[in-house]
Amino acid sequence: MKLNAEARIRRAYDDALDSVYEQSASRLDVSIMFAPEMTPIEQVLFLYLLSVPYDDVIVEPQKQIGAFRVDFLITFRSEQFVIECDGHDFHERTKEQAQKDKKRDRNLQSLGLKV
Repeated sequence: MKLNAEARIRRAYDDALDSVYEQSASRLDVSIMFAPEMTPIEQVLFLYLLSVPYDDVIVEPQKQIGAFRVDFLITFRSEQFVIECDGHDFHERTKEQAQKDKKRDRNLQSLGLKV
């Protein structure tokens, strides 16, 4: 049976949620709350990242960094990474938007972040 995009996202979401619940008995004591701005694919990734079995990984969704809000800021030991999830499938597909995204990435990289 071939699943459409929405069904695939729902299945990935359910699988990630199951994984978090399996991992969370000893690690998470609070309910998982999604920021209202989070897209379905961001929610799936957030659940997956919460299931990563490392205590020294900090996951910050919808993090404001200067003038920008990034989908995720991941801190692992002394390294920081920015993850953007949606790309062209969710955002505007114009040459101007692509230029704006590249400028934004360069600005974040100038702050020492890996994008």
